[in-house]
Amino acid sequence: MAEVTFEQLQGVGGSPLVETRADADAQQSAEELPTRINLGLSPRAAARLLTLRQKTDASTNAEVLRNALRLYDALIEEVEKGNEFLIRRTNGEVTSYRLFW
Repeated sequence: MAEVTFEQLQGVGGSPLVETRADADAQQSAEELPTRINLGLSPRAAARLLTLRQKTDASTNAEVLRNALRLYDALIEEVEKGNEFLIRRTNGEVTSYRLFW
């Protein structure tokens, strides 16, 4: 995967990939005070975040991460219930997809 350039971090579709505190604060209501975290990403992980943001048309990095956490939580809950995930290939074949080892 290619390295992310500074220009890419500055904006996707006109909105900055690197959020300022003021940007994030403006999105939160007065009643919802967010927990702030600093997250160090490798160049590869930063590129994946950028790709996911573009593919999902997310407006912020936080939106991508919140959606990923919700999905990850839901998948873990299903696995804990003993359910499995199936993939239906374009040729019609159905195979089990192992998410967690």
